[in-house]
Amino acid sequence: MKDFLAFISIVGFIIVSVLVFIAAKYGGDWATRMMDTVVPMVIQAWILNFAIIINYHYGSSANKENKENK
Repeated sequence: MKDFLAFISIVGFIIVSVLVFIAAKYGGDWATRMMDTVVPMVIQAWILNFAIIINYHYGSSANKENKENK
């Protein structure tokens, strides 16, 4: 169940990101304002989520899981 929720969350975030970039490219005057505010937030969220995933797999959570499996 945990993997399914993670999958749904990731797919939803990808869909929202794609819609933001499409709207920014093909939109009108409001797209310029969105490029200045929303797109950097989406990129920062991608970087943050990537860092969280790396820290989970290689950080203290991975060490804790390895200790429990022994």
